[in-house]
Amino acid sequence: MSENKNLGHNSKKDFLKNPVEHIDITSFDSRTIISAMEKMSFVSRETANAASIYNEMLKDKECTIFLTLAGSTSAAGCMNIYKDLVKYNMVDAIVATGASIVDMDFFEALGFKHYQGSHIFLSHICNSSSSI
Repeated sequence: MSENKNLGHNSKKDFLKNPVEHIDITSFDSRTIISAMEKMSFVSRETANAASIYNEMLKDKECTIFLTLAGSTSAAGCMNIYKDLVKYNMVDAIVATGASIVDMDFFEALGFKHYQGSHIFLSHICNSSSSI
């Protein structure tokens, strides 16, 4: 192990100062911006297309809607979105990895938080041959 344990400005205190804040989709009306995305390109237009398909699914009472989760989206600030989708009967089933259920949701339910990370720290570790 390297004698140089100083990783510059990347201390534990630095990493634990900015918790991830989960978005509240009930606090604003996103329809205007989603509609505007229909006239944009690439992913924006596909996002608007996905919203249109989802709206059709919600209208079809025979349609079963599965929400598929990646754990990283939970930790990134989407937990309230999932909660509201269930609360307002906008999904019928959820498919999630163990990481989504245990690592992300369970620990936050216990009062722990996720924090905003930095690519600079990872870059420093990966580019330093003697740090690990």
